[in-house]
Amino acid sequence: MAVYSLPITNSNVWCMSVQQPGVILQGIDYWKQQCYVVLNTPLGSDPLRPMFGCDWAKQVDGGSLIAAASIKQQIINALTIWVPEVTVGKITYTISAGKVVFNISLSVAGQSIVLPLAA
Repeated sequence: MAVYSLPITNSNVWCMSVQQPGVILQGIDYWKQQCYVVLNTPLGSDPLRPMFGCDWAKQVDGGSLIAAASIKQQIINALTIWVPEVTVGKITYTISAGKVVFNISLSVAGQSIVLPLAA
């Protein structure tokens, strides 16, 4: 079993990276990870929080206009409920080579970011 030594952080808003063991995320990286975790967790997959997550991926195969509107609403709802510190701005999408990519404009702690979400 690996043992990690964590660096000292001066922030009260931090978390461990889900992609890089032993790495602490702070600031905008913390908020990005929080949003990605919510958006990539299917509803009902967390038994202790059955309403946690977002089912946007189930809508991708529907008609593009109806699916896009439904997905946008699901993204807004999930982030508003589970990451209330983040303000959701404009959500755009592009379709190319059979792939749908949503670009979610967010603002948090005075900073703006665009979060790509690919299906």
